[in-house]
Amino acid sequence: MGLLPPPVTPHLYADEELQLVFRRHPLVLALPLFLSALAIEVGVAVYALFARGWPLWFFLFTIVVGVVIILRALLCWWGSGMALTTQRVLSIERTGFLATASQECARDSVQQTKIERKNIGAQLFRYGTIVFASDNGQTLVSFTGAPHPERMLEFIRE
Repeated sequence: MGLLPPPVTPHLYADEELQLVFRRHPLVLALPLFLSALAIEVGVAVYALFARGWPLWFFLFTIVVGVVIILRALLCWWGSGMALTTQRVLSIERTGFLATASQECARDSVQQTKIERKNIGAQLFRYGTIVFASDNGQTLVSFTGAPHPERMLEFIRE
């Protein structure tokens, strides 16, 4: 259980057993990593080119902004997860340093499952959104950035 996302394990009932647990695809970290590197690079470039005209605080500020961007992204990735248990489907998404959103539904109430891929990156790198819905199509639980969602659904349907 050491590889489980930290927010998933406290939400389990005593008589529940985990069947499947996963995190978002690591590719969801690409954009924050790029933005972090860009912020740091801007600070370094501006300071290197205009060292006499720009104060040191601007350089340090861009470094701090870059570090905060990547730390927030890593925290959100680490703290988000989806679990399939013998009784429920749980989705826990950390959306910030302190904010967490969770969804859950009884496994028996899930009548429809579908995969959504909204861009070419999702097609190429095989990640997407898994949606669990009721008979009338109302979304019960969804999880974005799921790696290899087809494999997940195959396991769930068994």
